[in-house]
Amino acid sequence: MYTLELKRRSELLASRVNIADRLNRFDFDETTRRNLEMFQRDLEDRLDKLIYEFYEYAERFPDTRKILSGRDVALLKSRQREHWLRLLSGNIDFTYVTSATLVGLVHYDVKLPPHVYISSYNFFMSELIRVAGEVRSGYELQAIAISIGKAIMLDMSLVLNAYFLDSLSAKAAQVQMI
Repeated sequence: MYTLELKRRSELLASRVNIADRLNRFDFDETTRRNLEMFQRDLEDRLDKLIYEFYEYAERFPDTRKILSGRDVALLKSRQREHWLRLLSGNIDFTYVTSATLVGLVHYDVKLPPHVYISSYNFFMSELIRVAGEVRSGYELQAIAISIGKAIMLDMSLVLNAYFLDSLSAKAAQVQMI
């Protein structure tokens, strides 16, 4: 599924990300990490169900149904599980940034429109917060919901950055061919 070329491009793009600055811009601090770790333990037994529901949601739309057609959905679900567990571990390092960038490149290559990606994340974020509300309350729920929002926005910024930069690279290559 991931070609060597995609992995190489994701590492190159990830190397250009100032991780400390990105974390600072999203106010992603040690408290955020701890909240995500706590929530990850709550979520682990529920994650497969959420991913299943996510793919049911995606299949409701003809454009995403078309993109998923002929793909190994079991593999996609497995990779998505890995991605969510990695993100919700709160460990945002070069390996994570490379992984998120790879997600963006793959989504760009399969021509998933950014609005579809964002709306899908909206679905998943809503479900994560719903699960948090089932297992936490009061201040803990508030802190976890805020941390989920920070993590998802940070992740989206990395993925959409890859979309944008890959799109610019493709346009530059077209100009060079002229």
